[in-house]
Amino acid sequence: MSKVLPADYHSHTPLCLHAEGEPEEYIDRAIELGLAEYGISDHAPQLPEPFDDWRMLEENLPEYFEWIERARQHAGDRITVRAGLECDWVCNNRAWNEELATRYDWDYLIGSIHYLGGTSTGTSTGTSTGTGTGTGKINLLNSWSNVSQWPNHNRQGCSRCF
Repeated sequence: MSKVLPADYHSHTPLCLHAEGEPEEYIDRAIELGLAEYGISDHAPQLPEPFDDWRMLEENLPEYFEWIERARQHAGDRITVRAGLECDWVCNNRAWNEELATRYDWDYLIGSIHYLGGTSTGTSTGTSTGTGTGTGKINLLNSWSNVSQWPNHNRQGCSRCF
């Protein structure tokens, strides 16, 4: 009997410019690893574009939706495929993240912080035009506090709140 592992909800597609492969390959690998569920969660577009060189652009969203559907079709009833989006929290982008939340029937959204004070936290492989306010641990905690106030957010048991 094969071991069933918990889900992987943090994966990226080639649209974010730092992943490669086709949806079918991702699903085959998830099944091979024995995952119970597989989530696709590319870096969300961020305004103004181009924001950095490691996320999809807004114009790529329809292609991203097709990518998710191809993965679901290939998976069939062998594994559940969840649709997600990794949304950055940067200064003054709450309305944009809320807008993105309406663009698809998402199963989940990941809140992430890749920039503090306009500086990457180390995830980026390239440049950014992004800006933020303040730096350090206090602003990081304040940012997470703001993320937890997004609509439909359940703070209890939420992996986004530490």
